[in-house]
Amino acid sequence: MHSYTHHQLLLLLIGCLILTCCHTKSFAQKKAKSSNNEVLEEEISRNNIPNHGKLRLKAGYFGEFLVHPGVKVGLEYTLWRKDKQKIRYWKRKDKEYAKSRTRTIFMAGNTAAYYHPNNHTGTFLNFEVGYRKYKNKNKKSSRAHRIKFKEIAVGYGYYRYFLHGTTLKWNGDDFVRTLGTQGAFMPYFGFGWGRDFSLKGKQTHSWHVRPVIFLEIPYGTLGLLHYAIEMGWSFPL
Repeated sequence: MHSYTHHQLLLLLIGCLILTCCHTKSFAQKKAKSSNNEVLEEEISRNNIPNHGKLRLKAGYFGEFLVHPGVKVGLEYTLWRKDKQKIRYWKRKDKEYAKSRTRTIFMAGNTAAYYHPNNHTGTFLNFEVGYRKYKNKNKKSSRAHRIKFKEIAVGYGYYRYFLHGTTLKWNGDDFVRTLGTQGAFMPYFGFGWGRDFSLKGKQTHSWHVRPVIFLEIPYGTLGLLHYAIEMGWSFPL
């Protein structure tokens, strides 16, 4: 029968302890990795930018030359959408987080009116096509779905103004009262930004701010450049 010395028994015991520790550490790492994967999957799911459907109602303030108050209402339809998710590492917190991006192409039909005191009332109907990019890369779970977006839109429409006060027109013999109005072609361009308040995939609202410029053609010998600010809300239908 083989006999062990005290040194051999001590080495054998140390070896057993090392093997046990390695096995425990490996099991813990696998469990932690599995737990991290589950957390990341949950993070990706939570940070996904919700799909509200294709049709949205938009309404808000329209200020021609910024200070001439008015309103604008429109319907927007999403033509194309692409979603993308990535995993990023947050060094300061030593953790991974999910970042979601969505790109859309949309078209919209709008109507608006504004009031320029002691001058005229302007109205228009227009059609626009635009591109919008949503981004959600919040690292804190409590801020999930604070979705920001930027957009650009171009279009054209029909513009008409109505002059205030009495308008007279010479008919060859005398001045006669007439309705002071004229229609014009209206090219349109706008760039905006905003925030979508979607929470856990529910359909909800968003707000936006969009500075715009548009031309009134003809006006005088060529045209008149207008600039305005749009601020409003949109709701899924």
